[in-house]
This record gives sequence, C-alpha cells and structure tokens, in this order.
Amino acid sequence: MRFPRGYTLIETLAVITIGAALAGFAVVLLQALLRGQSAAKDAQQRVVIFRRLSDDFRRDVHAAREAEPDASGLRLRGFSPGCGARSVRYEVQASEILRVEEREDGAGRRESYFLPESFSASFRRETAGPLRLIVLTPQPPEESSLAPLFSTSVEAVLGKDHRFEKETEEEQP
Repeated sequence: MRFPRGYTLIETLAVITIGAALAGFAVVLLQALLRGQSAAKDAQQRVVIFRRLSDDFRRDVHAAREAEPDASGLRLRGFSPGCGARSVRYEVQASEILRVEEREDGAGRRESYFLPESFSASFRRETAGPLRLIVLTPQPPEESSLAPLFSTSVEAVLGKDHRFEKETEEEQP
C-alpha cells in the first residue's frame, strides 16, 4: 500500500498556528525591549541633566560670597571681578530649575534644567561648624518611581573659592 505524498490540511494548519504564536511572541518581546530602552534612555538623560545642574550649582556657590535662599529659589552674589558674573539666580518653576546669570557688562545667560514631571526643588542654608553650606534638594512626588534616583541632596560650601583671599591680601604691602 502506498501513502500519499505531501502534508495534510491539519498538519499545515498546525505549522501555521505555531508560526503565528512565535511571531506574536516576538512582536511582544520587541515592544517590551523598545519600551525598556526608551525608559533607560530617559533615566540616563535625567541623570545627565541633574549632574550638570549639580556641577553648575556647586561652581556658583563656591564662587559666591553671599547666598539668599527663599521659597522661589536662590540668589547668589559677591563673585570675584575675574569671574565676570555679578549675580546668579536659581528659580524653581514647574518641573524646571532656571539659572539666570547677570554679568557686569549687562549681558546675561539663562539655562534650564528640566526635572521629571511633578518634581520640585528647594534651597536651604545650613551651618556645619565653620562651613556655610547651601543645599539643593530635589523633591519627587510621593508616588513617583523615580524617587530613589533623586533621593540625594547637593551640598556646596559658600565662598569656598575665596577661602585664601585674606591670606594673599595680608601678604601684599
């Protein structure tokens, strides 16, 4: 007895069903990978922005002699003449910190540091022994999954760049 060559309709449908299930799984996996990549890219971008804000904040506080924190932000004054800046303001706005630099020559510079949505920030002054610290604290909403990422504060010593000025002034006749 001879068996017919080829595949039956049931076998063909079984192969098509398995292929469709594998293709569906591949599409779902690809979408999950793309979403994960997008979330990682957003988190990395937030970290870069926060690092840039931290570096600029520390540099400004170290170069300033006076700091006035209030509910809306921070004002820094008393920069040395070589610095070029007359004053720097940090203004806390909705999910953004705006840095406004006013120069002696009348020119200005504005930079925006975007925080994740619904985030805020605050500035405060602390005294730790002889140090005058200015602290920048990001404030995530309570239900945010990004709260661990922004759970740190940035501390800077006010006038750190001026700490040797008195010694050099006394040495000069």
